[in-house]
Amino acid sequence: MRSHRWWSRNSRTTGRAGQWQLRVPTLMIWGDHDPVVPVKDAQAVAALVPHARLEVLAAGHVPQLGHPARVAALIEEFAHSIP
Repeated sequence: MRSHRWWSRNSRTTGRAGQWQLRVPTLMIWGDHDPVVPVKDAQAVAALVPHARLEVLAAGHVPQLGHPARVAALIEEFAHSIP
């Protein structure tokens, strides 16, 4: 399936990492079989966002439906890790 490149639509979200405005710790939870936005695109965005953490679960587009306890634990762990 062709990537939609959702992250490249806005010129502020493309190119060098210095262009990113997001400066807070960011948790991205992704499904490894996401048919809408491939995990490789999530990895590319996570590499550009300072302080990003990408967690990839065995899931589709909505990993919280298939793994609610795991997603809740990831969010709780992430929230407690922020100084």
